[in-house]
Amino acid sequence: MPLGGRVYKQIEKIGRKKVNQCKGLPLAIIVLGGILVDKETPIEWKKVSPSIKSSEEFDVVQRVLALSYQDLPYKYKPYFLYLSHFPEDSEILAEKLCKLWMAEGFLLIHDRGEEETMLDVAARYLAALAQMIQVQINESTGRIKSCRIHHLMREMCILKAREQNFVKIIHLQHKNDLVDFCSSTTPKIRRLAIHLSRDVKGVVLPDFDGIQHLRSLLLFSSDRYGELENYHFKNFKLLKVLDLEGFVLRGKSVEEIRKLIALRYLGLQQCTIMGFFPPISMLQYVETLDLRSAALWGQTTITLQKMERLRHLYVSFRGGWRYTFKLHVLSHLGTLEGFYTGTFDVNDLCKLDNVRQLVASFYDFHNQDLATFVN
Repeated sequence: MPLGGRVYKQIEKIGRKKVNQCKGLPLAIIVLGGILVDKETPIEWKKVSPSIKSSEEFDVVQRVLALSYQDLPYKYKPYFLYLSHFPEDSEILAEKLCKLWMAEGFLLIHDRGEEETMLDVAARYLAALAQMIQVQINESTGRIKSCRIHHLMREMCILKAREQNFVKIIHLQHKNDLVDFCSSTTPKIRRLAIHLSRDVKGVVLPDFDGIQHLRSLLLFSSDRYGELENYHFKNFKLLKVLDLEGFVLRGKSVEEIRKLIALRYLGLQQCTIMGFFPPISMLQYVETLDLRSAALWGQTTITLQKMERLRHLYVSFRGGWRYTFKLHVLSHLGTLEGFYTGTFDVNDLCKLDNVRQLVASFYDFHNQDLATFVN
């Protein structure tokens, strides 16, 4: 709305005072600007914390960051707190983050606007956090491609998540640390993020009923190809999200994953799966399956026979690996990334009526397949 000269001068006076209180600290000024950008009257500007004045520069930043969280509408707070899962200075892919939110059940049908998908809603909510995170825009689509969170903002995010028992973050220095932690902790853990140090090559999962309330398990390894050294998934009956990027999965662990009947999101990107894949394909409630750059040892044909609710499938394989995928049962599939005429049957693709996002490769020696698809 247009501002009169008097109102503008009042706002400018308030703004200059608050900027001076930021002591010239860029992060504090940027975050404060994001908070104030939607405020239209002097009264609204004054309500944004009576004072952030402090003699300590670090304290000023902390006050402004806390203020940004306080000012965030309540419905956006869980989406922001979810960023605490990720390691410091990591690039978080927007598409993956949105799928995790969806699998957790953060998004409700009534949040969706006309002709919007749930993924559109998630993208809209991510954009609402742009004042608190650093975003990279995809120039061709205009959407957020990825985001990062400043280390001071991340510290505040972790603090708020801890206060609300939103997620437990464990930094593993030894492979048995997780067992020791879970045997000594009493509160219910609903979300667990495990960060492996460079010296830890494996993880031992706990085997007792104390973690039966777990809803999501995300593992982050600073060194690719960590390994699960035991396979106690039987107690994770309520688990909706499992992300094992870069891990080595042997036959027993693949079989155990099959028991996660409530699973909605399964991230196996860059995993080496040394076993029979079909047990995973029996997970009938999985909505997102990420197999990008995965290596499936000993596989020739993969049929996702029971994954009738699968909506998002990501496939791309490390050089030299070739498999045949059967997709004909995936009537709800909306995203298919990594379609390759040497791996998939074009006739299956033609039966997928709900696909809205397709990334496909048709090579010269498969010209007939391309003609079939176009027709």
